[in-house]
Formats: sequence, structure tokens, C-alpha cells
Amino acid sequence: MKSILPILFSLAGLTASSQSIAGLNFNYWYDPNAQVEFALSPVKASGYDLIYYRLFANRKESPIDSYSIAWESRTSLGEKNVEVLKVKDSVISKEVSLLVGCIRVPTSTKLWYVLAKVTNTSTQEFFHYYKVVDPLWPVNNLLIQDGKPVQRNYVSEGNSFSLAKNPGKPVYGFLYKTVFPNALPAFAEALRIDPFLKADSTFVVGNNFAPKSKGLYLFQEDTTAAQGISFLVTDKNYPKFTSIALLAAPFVYITTDDEYNQLLAAKSDKPAFDKVILEITRDKERAKNLMRSYFQRVEMSNRYFTDFKEGWKTDRGMVYTIYGIPDEVSRTESNEIWFYRAQKSRFVFNKSGSVFSPENYKLERNYNYKESWFSTVDLWRKSRF
Repeated sequence: MKSILPILFSLAGLTASSQSIAGLNFNYWYDPNAQVEFALSPVKASGYDLIYYRLFANRKESPIDSYSIAWESRTSLGEKNVEVLKVKDSVISKEVSLLVGCIRVPTSTKLWYVLAKVTNTSTQEFFHYYKVVDPLWPVNNLLIQDGKPVQRNYVSEGNSFSLAKNPGKPVYGFLYKTVFPNALPAFAEALRIDPFLKADSTFVVGNNFAPKSKGLYLFQEDTTAAQGISFLVTDKNYPKFTSIALLAAPFVYITTDDEYNQLLAAKSDKPAFDKVILEITRDKERAKNLMRSYFQRVEMSNRYFTDFKEGWKTDRGMVYTIYGIPDEVSRTESNEIWFYRAQKSRFVFNKSGSVFSPENYKLERNYNYKESWFSTVDLWRKSRF
């Protein structure tokens, strides 16, 4: 298999004074109506790191040529004296609203942060995005589809993919069909531990990979090392849920046990499913609004937070589904903090990475969330969103 790695030449970096990003508000990362969307995917290679990126412009009045990207290297989020990365940018694909590319930087044995400052050159608005390049959990490959890197943690079954780089040695694949549980409510005192993973099947990855089974996949060159690439294989409609059989599960957060069991029992029976929703809302229009609004949140949770399990099942996905886009999102080296002004609620998610999900975050649960949680759930049940 031919490697699709671009040939890049890194120029000397410069040290400059810049803005600390420790106190910035990153809530636009999770806003589907944000001016731009940006994805970063560091991939460890031999002697260097490849940083794949994807910039999407959401506004017609500001096409992709309206934006510039400045690159920086940081050793901490609070650092102000940073290294400006002067790199040759290899463009993989460019369209009116989309830019996909890659830069190459020397590898490091220490943890560091690659930061992209995206600027609208017409309005001078700017947006920061970064990824940690962690030698503890290095991602050392990437899926490629139709010549472009796949920069999300899920792909559809039946599609064909290749790997970004051909190391000249076998790549081993592991499939896990484990059905992971949903997150417990924010106020829960118990801590749910995800099950121990044991592969249901193993195989050697060839030149092309076309998954035929849904589940969690892990690709590794060295099966004894904590490095590789993992992704979830889903049905073709994901991150949306379109079948009645799939709609029931996410309602676990806003239904009683009896209502939830009735929804599960309905399976593909739409009249039976609709009857339960109507009993909750007590009005047809409110029922329609509940379904539309709730599953828009579920879709966004799947889109932003899918890792080794569906996004709505994760801690951040659960909070996002119930409360929506945070008013404020801040980051430290070890956690992510969300704040909602209306509910006066602050949620702390601690980083808990693994080879399956290097940037997984776990919520610090607290019984004090109970009042806010149930008052927000009550608004959902009255279809006030």
C-alpha cells in the first residue's frame, strides 16, 4: 500500500510572547452554529509528528479563503512565551468552505500542545484550538477515506478505508462488541465502571479496511504498547438516530423507570412508542417538539463526544444532552470545566485517558446537582426547550 503522507519541510521555530489560553472560553468548540469548525489530529511518525487538520467555514459570507491559521507549540496552557511554528502547510483538499491539510513538526519525548489560531482576516475575529501530543497515549495512524483523513472517532459500517501510513510491518486489528452503559446522572453517588474489554475477534489489517460489524476497533502495530488508533463503527445514519428501536435508549435521562421500560418494550412499534411520549408531554405538539429538540441534542452529543462509546453515553455527552451548550468552557492540563449561568451549575470533567480514548473525561459527580438536574428534566418533560 502506498503511503499518502505529504512531504513536508519544517522551518525554524521562533519564540514569541503570546496569550495564555488557560483562561479562554472555548464554548464555541461545542456550538453547531459557531462561525468555524476545526479538528486537529496529531499522528506519531518516525522522528516527527504529523498534525492533520480540518477547517470548515459555516458562513457563506466568509468562505475558506477568509481565514488564516497560525501555529504554535506550548509546553503548558498557561505559557505565554511560546514557540511559533513556521511550517510548510501541505494542503490535502480545498473547497469553498473546507480546507484539509497537514503540517509536520519534530517529535518530542515530552508532552506538549499544538495550538492553531484561526483568524477571520476580514473581521479579525479569532478562535483557538489545540490538542495535546502525549507520548503516554500516542496515536500513530489515521483512517483515510476518499483521500481525506477521517478526523472523528466514528465511521459507518460498509465503507472502505485505508491507513494514513504504511509502516512496512503488520497492523493488528481488534474488535470489541461490548455494549457500554450510559452515564449515571450528575448527582449519582455511585460510580459506574465500564466493563473490562476483551476482544471478540482479531485480524491483520490489509491495504483496505471495510468494517462489516459494528463495535469498537483498535489498530496497533505493537500490541504490547499503549499506542494505536481506535474508533467506533456505527450504522450509516450515526450520529443521528432515525429508527424507533434506537430512539428509546437516550430517553433514560428524562424518564421514569416505568416509562423507560415501556419505550424499550415498544421496539419498532411506533404507535406504542408515541403513546408513551404523549403520556409524558400530554400534548401532541409538545410531543413533537420534545422529540425534535431532544434528539438534536443527542445528535450533537454523538458528534462531539463519541469515543469508545456513543457520545450521548459519555459524561460530557450526558450533561450536553440535558443542559445544552455551556456558557463557558475552560481547560486546564487535567480537566475541562463547564459553567451554565441560568442553572448556576459548574461541572468539572477530569481527564482519564487510555489507548482507546486518549482524551476521555470523567465527571466529578456531586449530590448537589440533584435540584438543578430534576428542574431541567422537568422542563424537558414539559417540552420547554
